[in-house]
Amino acid sequence: MRFAAFIFVSIWFGLFARGQTIEWAKSYNYAPPGQVPWEYVVGIVQTEDSSYLAIARIGSLGYSSQVHGRLYGLALVHLSKTGDTLSVKNMKVNMSESNSLCNTFDSNLLIAFSMNEDTVLGAKMRVYKTDYAGNLIWMYPFVGQSWQDAFMRKVIPTRDHGAFVVGEANSIFPGSWRDGFLAKINFFGQLEWSLRYTDATYTSLNNVEEMPDGNYLLSGSAGQRIWSCVVDSTGFQLSDKTWFKSHENGGMRNTEVKQGHGVQSYYAFGEHTSRRTAIVKYDEGIRFG
Repeated sequence: MRFAAFIFVSIWFGLFARGQTIEWAKSYNYAPPGQVPWEYVVGIVQTEDSSYLAIARIGSLGYSSQVHGRLYGLALVHLSKTGDTLSVKNMKVNMSESNSLCNTFDSNLLIAFSMNEDTVLGAKMRVYKTDYAGNLIWMYPFVGQSWQDAFMRKVIPTRDHGAFVVGEANSIFPGSWRDGFLAKINFFGQLEWSLRYTDATYTSLNNVEEMPDGNYLLSGSAGQRIWSCVVDSTGFQLSDKTWFKSHENGGMRNTEVKQGHGVQSYYAFGEHTSRRTAIVKYDEGIRFG
């Protein structure tokens, strides 16, 4: 079954609460007539008026490259609260994996994506702040040798109307393969600072979440282990790293530690290279900081 032929298949309302039924489910095809669609959503958020905004990979918006073959354009798709298409805006960039979309505290959007190639700026990663119509407020390109072969996992807003970005990049230490990185972009779309995290030949940083006290929970993987720690708004590490190690041969990837509903409740999930899924529930006595 080719799910890639659709922007997304359905949206559920209250599916896990009190056993409600699905209110509506729709599929979408934005390819020109006669062209085989190759489209799918990579992020979706709901706005204050209950409509939806999605970033989507759409093949018809890209172009052919002699090096990489077919590239995909980035579109910002606006859907009504009943799923009807209101607009499709071509963001005029070509995108690869990974991508992230979120609302901001001032009713705008943060869009982060990694690119196959960038012939204009030479930046393989960009973070955009736009309004809900996709009009640009600012854009930050990660340019420079230290950002080569890097990609972003997630972007989240900060209280000062900037952004935190986490991802992976080539290591700054000889003999290591990859580092996790945390970058802070300010209100004006300028890079304030970036920090690297490394504990093994392959260290990833996959998630950043604001905590109730205003600090931030970072998490990722390093070899066979899932790791997490707390930093403040300057990236200064406030807690020791907490580790979970898989007993199987191989490594962990795409791992995240997230906050639960308790004051000290956390859970983690990820993928093992044995193609098994790992889910970890932390004891509520765990303390960060």
